[in-house]
This record gives sequence, structure tokens and C-alpha cells, in this order.
Amino acid sequence: MPQLTAVTFYQNLDVSNLAIGNTTSYDRAVWHPISSPQDTYHNYTYQWTSSTIEWWINDQLIRTLHYADANGGHNFPQSPCFVRLGVWAGGDPKNDNYTIGWAGGLVDYAAGPYTMVVQSLYVEDFTSGSKYEYGDTSGSWQSIKVTEGESSTMKEIWSPKGVSGHWNVLPKAAQIAIVACSIGVAAVLAALMAFCCVRQRKAGRKEKAVADAMYEKDARELMEFRQGNAKKQFRVELSRVPSAPSRPGRMF
Repeated sequence: MPQLTAVTFYQNLDVSNLAIGNTTSYDRAVWHPISSPQDTYHNYTYQWTSSTIEWWINDQLIRTLHYADANGGHNFPQSPCFVRLGVWAGGDPKNDNYTIGWAGGLVDYAAGPYTMVVQSLYVEDFTSGSKYEYGDTSGSWQSIKVTEGESSTMKEIWSPKGVSGHWNVLPKAAQIAIVACSIGVAAVLAALMAFCCVRQRKAGRKEKAVADAMYEKDARELMEFRQGNAKKQFRVELSRVPSAPSRPGRMF
């Protein structure tokens, strides 16, 4: 079964079209220079149709493989694909010398760990099948049976997730209606809040006027009480003053 590979080594990208069992040549790889693969995100894209395969890097087409150019179509990918992402130690000492040389030499595990960061992945299926079945191991597209329908996996992947996902799948009219209703509700709440604030302010003024009147009344009564007590005390003091004794003298 033919395979598509795209492997980054240091500053180069290896774009290959491999076929299981085809060891007649090893010149099917194309190396493309790429800047700072460890420090900068790059967009790697390939588009696979029934007639051609295109490899892209950062929106730049770097290679096109036609069906007829792939060993008359025998090495052209025909079976359902899957995507593998990961860090592969091509230079592991357990691999053969050709693979180690292709990978750039032995891996220095002491210099690890080695990391790979993937920002996002997007896969689009151009077919309408829900699943595939292999009739044999020939790898020919004629041996693959397609069951029409909607893939349960794709349905789950594309189903809306979260608030933003459900919002995005709503019709435009529904979105406009929801926004308009939200604005209307917000306006009503704002008007109600303003009315309550004005009403509360008026009630506060009345309560303050009543409190001020009661304070003035209490102050006035307290003043009158103090004045009354002062007068009573003055009278008591006057009542306690002794009368002057009469002087001795003669009576004529």
C-alpha cells in the first residue's frame, strides 16, 4: 500500500511517496529547505485527489505528484488514509544503517528530551462514505468497498462544542433575534433599575426630611426641658436663702 510521508529533519522537509514492497528505487523523496522548524510554526498541507497529490508549506506549493507518474498509478495512494503525528527516532541504533543515515545519524538520547509542538490539525474527507472495508490486500482502489452514509466519527468531530460552537451553527436570523431580544431585555432591566433608583432616592429624601424634623423636635424639647430645670433649680435656691435676724434695740 502506498504511503505519503512528510518528515522534518533539522532544516529540511522530506516529502516522500513510499509503496510497501517496492524497493526498486529510493529516489522518490524530495527535500525542501525550511527555516527554524523548532522555533516557528509552519503550515504543512497536502491535498490528495484521484489524479494528483500536492504538498504545500506555508501556502507555497512545493511538489505535485500525478497518478501516472507514480509507477503507472501502482504507487499512487488508493486506500483510506490516516494521519500520524509524533516524534520518531529514525536514528535509533536498532534501526538499519540506511534508516539511520536517512535520519541524519544516530540519536543522542543524552541530549534529550526532544519535543514537537503541534498548534492545530485539520483533516477534510472528500468522500461521503461512513466506513471502508478492504476486499483484499492488493491495495487497489477497486478492492475497497465504501459504505455510503455519514461517519459517526466525523459527526462527533463536527458536532458543535461549547457555547460558541452552538452559537456558530445557529441561522443568521436566529442569531439576530437572540441579539435583539438580549438588547431589549437589557434595556428593560436598565430602565427598571433607573426607576428603582429614582424612587429610592425620593423615598430617601422623604425619610431624611422626617428624620430631620424629629431631630429638631427632640432638640427643641431637650432645650425646653433644660430651661425648665434651670428655672426650678433657681427657685429652689432662692427658697433656701435664710432671712436676716432682727437687731436688738429700744422700744419707744
